[in-house]
Amino acid sequence: MLSALTYVAAGIATRHLRKDLLPAKADLNWKNIAGVISSHLRWKRTSADEAWTYNVVQRLTYLIVVFVLFPGVLYTGLAMSFGVSSVFPIMATALGGFQSARTLHFVFVSMLVIFFIVHMAMLVLVGFWSHVRAMNHGYVPKGRNAP
Repeated sequence: MLSALTYVAAGIATRHLRKDLLPAKADLNWKNIAGVISSHLRWKRTSADEAWTYNVVQRLTYLIVVFVLFPGVLYTGLAMSFGVSSVFPIMATALGGFQSARTLHFVFVSMLVIFFIVHMAMLVLVGFWSHVRAMNHGYVPKGRNAP
């Protein structure tokens, strides 16, 4: 949880969330979103320069993962905990009870697993080693701008 709070705080402080993750209003239309999804489903390789920036679907997905799925997993996990719910019974009650918390927890975790699998597949498609090197060491191939 501290890692997530640090990520969000650093993202706000460095304007990473606004600059790299918030999609432009012009990009938020079904035609752009459907076009990106369509090209991904056809395994169409992006151009070299586009591979170093986030498209509208990536931006929306990352925002959902950071602000919906991870907090949802945390909240439902705490709501399922009998130790926590004995002190704060409203946590499970707000979700409709323990079984609803379990179901929602399963859905959130399943969506995170699907995100991870698709994320890895797309990373392989655009060049696994160059992007991993850029994430870990800050090395970006010449002539390209990393996100």
